[in-house]
Amino acid sequence: MGSMVTLDDVTQFPSLAMRDGAFPKIQSALSEIGLWTAPSMDFRYDHSKWEGMVGDLAAVCYVAPFNATMFDFPITILPLAIPLSSGETVVVKRAYADHPRYHSLLETLKCRARNLSQKYDDVKIMF
Repeated sequence: MGSMVTLDDVTQFPSLAMRDGAFPKIQSALSEIGLWTAPSMDFRYDHSKWEGMVGDLAAVCYVAPFNATMFDFPITILPLAIPLSSGETVVVKRAYADHPRYHSLLETLKCRARNLSQKYDDVKIMF
């Protein structure tokens, strides 16, 4: 699979989606280009309702660089640009803002972000 894959090729496969209305901006952007075609009834992640829903067939799912390694099966990042930007945010109670574990977590996440930005051209570090 190379740079020859087109959006028309990808829209021939089921495109897993979250519950209708859960993320309206993402849903709108992906629906406009022919994705978001197989909505899940559940809001919480459950393998059987997502990846397991299509069995051994190919399906299109969406992944952010931070969670691209969490799947227990191989994934292929398609060479497609979609009209969407996403990001990761850490929210913490003020009481924990100076805690060493929080600072350790931030350093770990920053290191991962730097590594991802070296691997993927479209990953931009904003901290």
